[in-house]
Amino acid sequence: MGGLQHAFIYGNNMMLDLNDLIPSGSGWVLSVANDINNLGQIVGTGIFGGQ
Repeated sequence: MGGLQHAFIYGNNMMLDLNDLIPSGSGWVLSVANDINNLGQIVGTGIFGGQ
C-alpha cells in the first residue's frame, strides 16, 4: 500500500491525526508519534518540504 504515513494519537475513543494540529502550508508532514509525556508533549518524526 503506497502513500504517506501520518502521526496519530489515540484518546477518548478517537484517533487524531497530528497533522491537523499544525498550520496548513507549513511544509511539514508529521509521520510518526513515538511518545507523549505527562505534559502532553509529543516526540516523533516528520518530513519537511518533501525531504
